[in-house]
Amino acid sequence: MPEDATRKLLKLFGIALTNFEDQTAKGLERLNAPGLPAPSLAATLALAEEWLAANGEAATRWLEVTQWLVGMQAKTQAELLRALAAVRERHGSGDPDASPPVPQHATPELPGGEMDAKAREELEAAVQALDEALSGLINFMMTLRPTLRNEIMQICGHHIETARRAKERLEALLQE
Repeated sequence: MPEDATRKLLKLFGIALTNFEDQTAKGLERLNAPGLPAPSLAATLALAEEWLAANGEAATRWLEVTQWLVGMQAKTQAELLRALAAVRERHGSGDPDASPPVPQHATPELPGGEMDAKAREELEAAVQALDEALSGLINFMMTLRPTLRNEIMQICGHHIETARRAKERLEALLQE
């Protein structure tokens, strides 16, 4: 069931799209009206401004919908890859090229059991770097044609998921 944010996003896109259609029809009708005098320069510029504004709004809303969709696809793909990895671990993959699970490392601790301040700072920097890298990749991929984006996700999806899992493990270490 769609969330309220999804409904709002789609509603705003629908409004922008119908406004764009209305502005397009209005502008073309006025500019191509047979039997009427040609519109003045001011009227023509006003029509162009209205159309450009509607076009820009429709493009912006379309990009928002596309970004939401790609983000949802990436999230779902990551969850599916995680579930498949869990199944593979339980049953064995039988694939000699399958990457081995990333080993869990001990938390660098001081004798009293607390994490060293320098280690914590380095983990926080690593989490931030991974987060920025993953966000940058997703944002870049959203600019690509869907077919190219899908091909890249098929090739790199496993690596992106591995980086995301590593980030989650580092965040878990910071929570301890």
